[in-house]
Amino acid sequence: MTGLDFFVDLAVTGTVLGLDDTSDVTTVRDVFGCGYEPGDELEAYSYGLVEFGWYCHRGSCEVTYFGAQPHRLPWLTRDREVEPELVERYGEFPGRLDVDELRAAVARRGFPLVEVPYHDDDYVDYWSPVSRMGVLAERSGRSVVKLLGRTCHGPWLSFPGGHRTFQDHVRHLLRLGAAEREAWFDRHEPPADREDRADWWRCLRMCAGPVAGTEAGAARERRRLALALVRAAAAREALPADEAAASEVTVLVAAARDDDPLAPLDGPVRRWLAAVPVPRAEATRQDIAVARLLRDRIHEVGRALPHLTDPAVAAEVRSWREVGPLLLAGPARGPGVSGTLRP
Repeated sequence: MTGLDFFVDLAVTGTVLGLDDTSDVTTVRDVFGCGYEPGDELEAYSYGLVEFGWYCHRGSCEVTYFGAQPHRLPWLTRDREVEPELVERYGEFPGRLDVDELRAAVARRGFPLVEVPYHDDDYVDYWSPVSRMGVLAERSGRSVVKLLGRTCHGPWLSFPGGHRTFQDHVRHLLRLGAAEREAWFDRHEPPADREDRADWWRCLRMCAGPVAGTEAGAARERRRLALALVRAAAAREALPADEAAASEVTVLVAAARDDDPLAPLDGPVRRWLAAVPVPRAEATRQDIAVARLLRDRIHEVGRALPHLTDPAVAAEVRSWREVGPLLLAGPARGPGVSGTLRP
Protein backbone atom coordinates (compact mmCIF):
# COMPACT_ATOMS: atom_id res chain seq x y z
CA MET A 1 0.00 0.00 0.00
CA THR A 2 1.13 3.55 -0.73
CA GLY A 3 -0.21 7.05 -0.18
CA LEU A 4 -1.56 6.95 -3.73
CA ASP A 5 -3.73 3.98 -2.73
CA PHE A 6 -5.42 6.16 -0.12
CA PHE A 7 -6.56 8.62 -2.77
CA VAL A 8 -7.62 5.81 -5.10
CA ASP A 9 -9.67 4.18 -2.33
CA LEU A 10 -11.30 7.54 -1.60
CA ALA A 11 -12.12 8.17 -5.27
CA VAL A 12 -13.45 4.64 -5.82
CA THR A 13 -15.38 3.90 -2.62
CA GLY A 14 -16.14 7.36 -1.25
CA THR A 15 -14.73 6.42 2.16
CA VAL A 16 -11.84 7.47 4.41
CA LEU A 17 -10.82 4.52 6.58
CA GLY A 18 -14.43 3.36 6.34
CA LEU A 19 -15.86 6.83 7.15
CA ASP A 20 -18.02 8.98 4.90
CA ASP A 21 -20.99 11.34 4.97
CA THR A 22 -23.13 8.61 6.56
CA SER A 23 -20.84 8.50 9.64
CA ASP A 24 -21.64 10.25 12.91
CA VAL A 25 -19.42 12.56 14.97
CA THR A 26 -18.57 9.91 17.54
CA THR A 27 -17.45 7.37 14.94
CA VAL A 28 -15.26 9.90 13.13
CA ARG A 29 -13.71 11.02 16.41
CA ASP A 30 -13.08 7.41 17.47
CA VAL A 31 -11.23 6.59 14.24
CA PHE A 32 -8.95 9.62 14.37
CA GLY A 33 -8.60 9.62 18.14
CA CYS A 34 -9.44 13.28 18.69
CA GLY A 35 -11.11 16.24 17.12
CA TYR A 36 -14.42 17.78 16.38
CA GLU A 37 -16.94 18.69 19.07
CA PRO A 38 -20.48 19.39 17.78
CA GLY A 39 -21.45 23.04 17.46
CA ASP A 40 -24.65 24.78 16.44
CA GLU A 41 -24.13 25.54 12.77
CA LEU A 42 -22.11 24.78 9.63
CA GLU A 43 -18.54 23.98 10.58
CA ALA A 44 -15.43 22.31 9.16
CA TYR A 45 -12.92 20.23 11.04
CA SER A 46 -9.56 19.33 9.56
CA TYR A 47 -7.39 16.48 10.77
CA GLY A 48 -4.60 17.57 8.42
CA LEU A 49 -5.01 15.86 5.07
CA VAL A 50 -8.54 14.68 5.88
CA GLU A 51 -11.35 17.19 6.36
CA PHE A 52 -14.99 16.87 7.41
CA GLY A 53 -17.67 19.55 7.16
CA TRP A 54 -20.58 19.33 9.61
CA TYR A 55 -24.00 20.91 9.97
CA CYS A 56 -25.45 20.74 13.46
CA HIS A 57 -29.07 21.59 14.15
CA ARG A 58 -31.23 20.81 17.17
CA GLY A 59 -28.63 18.55 18.68
CA SER A 60 -28.12 16.47 15.52
CA CYS A 61 -24.98 16.69 13.38
CA GLU A 62 -24.58 15.49 9.80
CA VAL A 63 -21.65 15.52 7.40
CA THR A 64 -22.08 18.10 4.63
CA TYR A 65 -18.85 17.20 2.82
CA PHE A 66 -15.70 15.21 3.50
CA GLY A 67 -12.55 14.01 1.83
CA ALA A 68 -8.94 15.09 1.43
CA GLN A 69 -7.04 18.30 0.72
CA PRO A 70 -4.00 17.14 -1.32
CA HIS A 71 -2.81 20.74 -1.82
CA ARG A 72 -1.56 20.45 1.80
CA LEU A 73 0.74 17.52 0.95
CA PRO A 74 3.96 19.57 0.47
CA TRP A 75 4.09 20.79 4.06
CA LEU A 76 2.29 17.82 5.63
CA THR A 77 4.86 15.40 4.20
CA ARG A 78 7.79 17.75 4.86
CA ASP A 79 6.86 18.11 8.53
CA ARG A 80 5.66 14.46 8.82
CA GLU A 81 2.18 15.63 9.85
CA VAL A 82 0.03 13.35 7.70
CA GLU A 83 -2.45 11.70 10.04
CA PRO A 84 -0.78 8.69 11.72
CA GLU A 85 -3.94 6.64 11.14
CA LEU A 86 -3.43 7.08 7.38
CA VAL A 87 0.31 6.40 7.48
CA GLU A 88 -0.26 3.22 9.51
CA ARG A 89 -2.69 1.94 6.87
CA TYR A 90 -1.06 3.21 3.66
CA GLY A 91 2.58 4.00 4.37
CA GLU A 92 4.37 7.14 3.23
CA PHE A 93 2.51 9.79 1.22
CA PRO A 94 3.79 11.64 -1.86
CA GLY A 95 4.68 15.33 -1.69
CA ARG A 96 2.05 16.04 -4.38
CA LEU A 97 -0.75 14.18 -6.11
CA ASP A 98 -0.72 14.20 -9.92
CA VAL A 99 -4.20 14.01 -11.39
CA ASP A 100 -3.16 11.94 -14.41
CA GLU A 101 -1.46 9.42 -12.13
CA LEU A 102 -4.59 9.28 -9.98
CA ARG A 103 -6.88 8.82 -12.98
CA ALA A 104 -4.70 6.01 -14.33
CA ALA A 105 -4.68 4.23 -10.96
CA VAL A 106 -8.47 4.59 -10.62
CA ALA A 107 -8.92 3.26 -14.17
CA ARG A 108 -6.81 0.22 -13.29
CA ARG A 109 -9.38 -0.57 -10.61
CA GLY A 110 -12.04 -0.47 -13.32
CA PHE A 111 -13.62 2.89 -12.48
CA PRO A 112 -13.85 6.14 -14.47
CA LEU A 113 -13.21 9.74 -13.47
CA VAL A 114 -15.44 11.85 -15.70
CA GLU A 115 -14.56 15.45 -16.52
CA VAL A 116 -17.37 17.84 -15.59
CA PRO A 117 -17.74 21.60 -16.21
CA TYR A 118 -16.03 23.97 -13.79
CA HIS A 119 -16.41 27.74 -13.46
CA ASP A 120 -12.66 28.52 -13.39
CA ASP A 121 -10.57 27.80 -16.50
CA ASP A 122 -7.43 27.45 -14.37
CA TYR A 123 -8.77 24.20 -12.92
CA VAL A 124 -10.23 20.96 -14.22
CA ASP A 125 -12.92 19.06 -12.34
CA TYR A 126 -13.48 15.31 -12.42
CA TRP A 127 -16.21 13.22 -10.84
CA SER A 128 -16.50 9.56 -9.86
CA PRO A 129 -19.98 8.28 -10.85
CA VAL A 130 -19.91 5.39 -8.34
CA SER A 131 -18.58 7.17 -5.23
CA ARG A 132 -19.76 10.68 -6.25
CA MET A 133 -16.42 12.13 -5.12
CA GLY A 134 -15.10 15.19 -6.90
CA VAL A 135 -11.47 15.70 -7.93
CA LEU A 136 -10.31 19.29 -8.55
CA ALA A 137 -6.89 19.75 -10.15
CA GLU A 138 -4.75 22.55 -11.56
CA ARG A 139 -5.05 22.62 -15.32
CA SER A 140 -1.43 23.61 -15.87
CA GLY A 141 0.52 21.88 -13.08
CA ARG A 142 -1.89 18.89 -12.96
CA SER A 143 -1.64 18.72 -9.17
CA VAL A 144 -4.82 17.66 -7.36
CA VAL A 145 -6.07 20.44 -5.09
CA LYS A 146 -9.09 18.79 -3.50
CA LEU A 147 -10.74 15.38 -3.43
CA LEU A 148 -14.03 16.15 -1.73
CA GLY A 149 -17.64 15.03 -1.94
CA ARG A 150 -20.10 13.85 -2.27
CA THR A 151 -21.85 15.60 -5.14
CA CYS A 152 -24.55 14.51 -7.57
CA HIS A 153 -23.44 15.37 -11.09
CA GLY A 154 -24.91 12.15 -12.49
CA PRO A 155 -28.40 13.20 -13.64
CA TRP A 156 -27.09 16.49 -14.98
CA LEU A 157 -24.69 14.71 -17.32
CA SER A 158 -27.80 13.76 -19.31
CA PHE A 159 -28.89 17.42 -19.46
CA PRO A 160 -25.74 19.59 -19.63
CA GLY A 161 -26.53 23.20 -18.92
CA GLY A 162 -30.10 22.31 -18.07
CA HIS A 163 -30.34 23.79 -14.57
CA ARG A 164 -32.17 26.91 -15.70
CA THR A 165 -34.64 24.89 -17.77
CA PHE A 166 -35.54 22.66 -14.85
CA GLN A 167 -35.77 25.60 -12.49
CA ASP A 168 -38.24 27.17 -14.93
CA HIS A 169 -40.19 23.90 -14.98
CA VAL A 170 -40.39 23.96 -11.17
CA ARG A 171 -41.61 27.56 -11.07
CA HIS A 172 -44.33 26.64 -13.56
CA LEU A 173 -45.34 23.48 -11.68
CA LEU A 174 -45.69 25.42 -8.43
CA ARG A 175 -48.56 27.34 -10.03
CA LEU A 176 -50.45 24.22 -11.16
CA GLY A 177 -53.02 22.06 -9.43
CA ALA A 178 -52.65 18.28 -9.16
CA ALA A 179 -54.59 17.45 -12.33
CA GLU A 180 -52.77 20.14 -14.33
CA ARG A 181 -49.43 18.78 -13.16
CA GLU A 182 -50.30 15.28 -14.33
CA ALA A 183 -51.22 16.67 -17.74
CA TRP A 184 -47.94 18.59 -17.82
CA PHE A 185 -46.01 15.40 -17.00
CA ASP A 186 -47.82 13.65 -19.86
CA ARG A 187 -46.65 16.33 -22.28
CA HIS A 188 -43.06 16.74 -21.07
CA GLU A 189 -41.87 13.44 -19.59
CA PRO A 190 -39.40 11.61 -21.87
CA PRO A 191 -40.74 8.36 -23.38
CA ALA A 192 -40.26 5.16 -21.41
CA ASP A 193 -37.61 3.90 -23.84
CA ARG A 194 -35.40 7.00 -23.42
CA GLU A 195 -32.25 6.33 -21.39
CA ASP A 196 -32.45 9.77 -19.78
CA ARG A 197 -36.03 9.37 -18.53
CA ALA A 198 -35.04 8.61 -14.91
CA ASP A 199 -32.49 11.43 -14.92
CA TRP A 200 -35.18 13.85 -16.12
CA TRP A 201 -37.22 13.08 -13.01
CA ARG A 202 -34.13 13.30 -10.79
CA CYS A 203 -33.19 16.74 -12.13
CA LEU A 204 -36.75 17.98 -11.70
CA ARG A 205 -36.82 16.68 -8.12
CA MET A 206 -33.46 18.26 -7.24
CA CYS A 207 -34.69 21.67 -8.39
CA ALA A 208 -37.96 21.39 -6.46
CA GLY A 209 -36.85 21.38 -2.81
CA PRO A 210 -36.60 24.50 -0.64
CA VAL A 211 -33.44 26.56 -1.01
CA ALA A 212 -31.64 28.55 1.68
CA GLY A 213 -33.53 31.62 2.75
CA THR A 214 -36.89 30.44 1.38
CA GLU A 215 -39.83 31.91 3.28
CA ALA A 216 -41.74 29.34 5.34
CA GLY A 217 -44.86 29.31 3.16
CA ALA A 218 -42.88 29.00 -0.06
CA ALA A 219 -40.73 26.26 1.48
CA ARG A 220 -43.87 24.31 2.33
CA GLU A 221 -45.14 24.54 -1.25
CA ARG A 222 -41.79 23.42 -2.62
CA ARG A 223 -41.75 20.40 -0.29
CA ARG A 224 -45.24 19.46 -1.41
CA LEU A 225 -44.15 19.72 -5.01
CA ALA A 226 -41.06 17.58 -4.31
CA LEU A 227 -43.29 14.95 -2.72
CA ALA A 228 -45.69 15.07 -5.66
CA LEU A 229 -42.79 14.62 -8.09
CA VAL A 230 -41.40 11.60 -6.26
CA ARG A 231 -44.83 9.98 -6.10
CA ALA A 232 -45.55 10.72 -9.76
CA ALA A 233 -42.22 9.20 -10.82
CA ALA A 234 -42.97 6.11 -8.73
CA ALA A 235 -46.49 5.75 -10.14
CA ARG A 236 -45.13 6.01 -13.68
CA GLU A 237 -42.34 3.51 -12.83
CA ALA A 238 -39.81 6.05 -14.03
CA LEU A 239 -37.51 5.30 -11.07
CA PRO A 240 -36.55 2.01 -9.41
CA ALA A 241 -38.96 1.26 -6.56
CA ASP A 242 -36.27 1.39 -3.87
CA GLU A 243 -35.01 4.76 -5.09
CA ALA A 244 -38.51 6.25 -5.27
CA ALA A 245 -39.34 5.07 -1.75
CA ALA A 246 -36.05 6.39 -0.32
CA SER A 247 -36.57 9.74 -2.06
CA GLU A 248 -40.05 10.02 -0.55
CA VAL A 249 -38.57 9.29 2.87
CA THR A 250 -36.00 12.06 2.37
CA VAL A 251 -38.66 14.64 1.53
CA LEU A 252 -40.89 13.65 4.45
CA VAL A 253 -38.04 13.58 6.98
CA ALA A 254 -36.90 17.08 5.95
CA ALA A 255 -40.45 18.35 6.39
CA ALA A 256 -40.86 16.67 9.77
CA ARG A 257 -37.58 18.11 11.03
CA ASP A 258 -38.81 21.59 10.16
CA ASP A 259 -42.07 20.98 12.04
CA ASP A 260 -43.99 20.77 8.78
CA PRO A 261 -45.05 17.09 8.60
CA LEU A 262 -46.56 16.18 5.23
CA ALA A 263 -47.43 12.50 5.68
CA PRO A 264 -46.64 9.46 7.88
CA LEU A 265 -43.29 7.84 7.18
CA ASP A 266 -44.13 4.21 7.91
CA GLY A 267 -45.61 3.67 4.43
CA PRO A 268 -42.65 4.75 2.29
CA VAL A 269 -40.22 3.02 4.67
CA ARG A 270 -42.19 -0.23 4.26
CA ARG A 271 -42.02 0.20 0.49
CA TRP A 272 -38.26 0.66 0.66
CA LEU A 273 -37.82 -2.43 2.82
CA ALA A 274 -39.89 -4.43 0.33
CA ALA A 275 -38.00 -3.10 -2.69
CA VAL A 276 -34.36 -3.47 -1.57
CA PRO A 277 -32.93 -5.79 -4.23
CA VAL A 278 -30.19 -7.13 -1.95
CA PRO A 279 -31.02 -9.45 0.97
CA ARG A 280 -29.61 -8.10 4.21
CA ALA A 281 -27.62 -11.29 4.82
CA GLU A 282 -25.82 -10.79 1.48
CA ALA A 283 -25.30 -7.02 1.71
CA THR A 284 -21.63 -7.15 2.73
CA ARG A 285 -20.78 -9.45 -0.20
CA GLN A 286 -21.80 -6.97 -2.90
CA ASP A 287 -19.44 -5.17 -5.27
CA ILE A 288 -18.42 -1.56 -4.72
CA ALA A 289 -21.12 0.04 -6.87
CA VAL A 290 -23.98 -1.77 -5.12
CA ALA A 291 -22.44 -1.44 -1.66
CA ARG A 292 -21.89 2.30 -2.13
CA LEU A 293 -25.46 2.98 -3.16
CA LEU A 294 -26.94 0.63 -0.57
CA ARG A 295 -24.99 2.35 2.20
CA ASP A 296 -26.40 5.69 1.02
CA ARG A 297 -29.97 4.36 0.92
CA ILE A 298 -29.68 2.85 4.40
CA HIS A 299 -28.56 6.25 5.68
CA GLU A 300 -31.44 8.01 3.90
CA VAL A 301 -34.07 5.68 5.28
CA GLY A 302 -32.45 5.54 8.73
CA ARG A 303 -33.23 9.23 9.21
CA ALA A 304 -36.89 8.25 9.46
CA LEU A 305 -36.42 6.28 12.69
CA PRO A 306 -37.49 9.06 15.11
CA HIS A 307 -40.71 9.47 13.13
CA LEU A 308 -41.80 5.83 12.77
CA THR A 309 -44.80 4.52 14.70
CA ASP A 310 -44.71 0.82 13.75
CA PRO A 311 -42.24 -1.02 16.05
CA ALA A 312 -41.72 -3.80 13.51
CA VAL A 313 -40.77 -1.34 10.77
CA ALA A 314 -38.44 0.51 13.13
CA ALA A 315 -36.75 -2.75 14.16
CA GLU A 316 -36.13 -3.70 10.53
CA VAL A 317 -34.60 -0.29 9.80
CA ARG A 318 -32.33 -0.61 12.84
CA SER A 319 -31.15 -3.99 11.55
CA TRP A 320 -30.25 -2.42 8.21
CA ARG A 321 -28.48 0.45 9.96
CA GLU A 322 -26.20 -2.03 11.69
CA VAL A 323 -25.18 -3.28 8.24
CA GLY A 324 -24.45 0.18 6.79
CA PRO A 325 -21.02 0.80 8.38
CA LEU A 326 -19.88 -2.69 7.33
CA LEU A 327 -20.39 -1.90 3.64
CA LEU A 328 -17.17 -0.83 1.88
CA ALA A 329 -15.24 -1.55 5.08
CA GLY A 330 -13.61 -4.74 3.78
CA PRO A 331 -11.62 -5.72 0.68
CA ALA A 332 -12.74 -3.77 -2.40
CA ARG A 333 -14.69 -5.89 -4.85
CA GLY A 334 -14.77 -5.08 -8.54
CA PRO A 335 -16.81 -2.44 -10.32
CA GLY A 336 -19.50 -4.62 -11.83
CA VAL A 337 -23.04 -3.55 -10.94
CA SER A 338 -25.49 -6.15 -9.70
CA GLY A 339 -29.08 -5.80 -8.56
CA THR A 340 -31.20 -2.86 -9.71
CA LEU A 341 -29.80 -0.08 -7.54
CA ARG A 342 -29.09 3.11 -9.46
CA PRO A 343 -27.65 6.51 -8.48
